[in-house]
Amino acid sequence: MYVPQPGQINSDSNFLASQVWPSSRAAAGVILNIFHMFEDEIDTICELGCGPGLPSITAAHVFGKSQKRVIATDIDQFALDLVSRSARDQNLKNVKTEKFDLTSEYLLPEADLYLLSDVFEYHDVAIGSARHTYNAIKKGKRVWTFSQSDRVQREVYLCELRRLFDNKDIMWSSSIPENFQNISERLLLYDVDELKVHY
Repeated sequence: MYVPQPGQINSDSNFLASQVWPSSRAAAGVILNIFHMFEDEIDTICELGCGPGLPSITAAHVFGKSQKRVIATDIDQFALDLVSRSARDQNLKNVKTEKFDLTSEYLLPEADLYLLSDVFEYHDVAIGSARHTYNAIKKGKRVWTFSQSDRVQREVYLCELRRLFDNKDIMWSSSIPENFQNISERLLLYDVDELKVHY
């Protein structure tokens, strides 16, 4: 993965956008370990709030030379530059970057699976993420969300999801549900335990 040298980070960039959080590592691990179960159903993965894009880069490697593609989105241009540079350095031609604001009403880029990992920095981002999650699920897409329990705004995300779906049983899960490969199981809310994340 591309590592910027001192002085290369734009002063307008969000420092958080350049960090590889434990939830991103967990998301990458899930892609490596269970993506094969969905291979026939998923041609495009879109990572929302990608930061340096470890899950996106991992997905691109899993896709290999197939026609499947990855879209990495973030509001921070420096984060997108990190992903583009990493993809270029690793000769991954199936990665595209796109600027996207999770608080916006704009439609998500078209994809079969959306990934979010610890994007809940602010209340508005949590609410926007929940609304985009809801809309994606309603269109028959999959959404896999990864977050540590100490991320305060993730509960805002969860409450908004429960309200939108009118379902109080939506919960964070500390494991992959056994029926997860069932096509009707489109939403994964993965509770990441930082101590169990492999570095």
